[in-house]
Amino acid sequence: MDFQEALKEVLDAAAQSKQYPSGAEPKELSVDAFDEAVGSKGLMGRAWHESLTPAQEIVCRWIWETCGVYHESWEPFEFGFLCDYNTNHELAVWVRIAHVFVEFVKQYRSIDKGLVVGELCRLSAGAQVMTLKGGRAKALTELWKKGVTD
Repeated sequence: MDFQEALKEVLDAAAQSKQYPSGAEPKELSVDAFDEAVGSKGLMGRAWHESLTPAQEIVCRWIWETCGVYHESWEPFEFGFLCDYNTNHELAVWVRIAHVFVEFVKQYRSIDKGLVVGELCRLSAGAQVMTLKGGRAKALTELWKKGVTD
């Protein structure tokens, strides 16, 4: 499966109304698997999924390589999606974050990329930009609202 096919599968699934199976229970992870997934950050939580689907993993890796690498290491990044009840929806949000990130960094090449990812996470949660000021904050917010898709 190539990236475009994987992306279509994930985004099509994300566009469907959220369906929560009755009686769903989070997966228990062994202590070793949990420690390996979260590293020294000490994140707490349970995974709803044992693994990503092939399409989800392709999209997740693309997101991480595009902007997630500035946010955290691969294992906790992937683990976050395993903990998300609706993985496809969360991946769709991160696809948008990645597209906006790429467009913004083209305009502001020397900016702290980790800071940009953090601000995009805030925007995705409905909060306002906090650490960028003036024109940069406005530009990032406008790109987010526009929803860059190319």
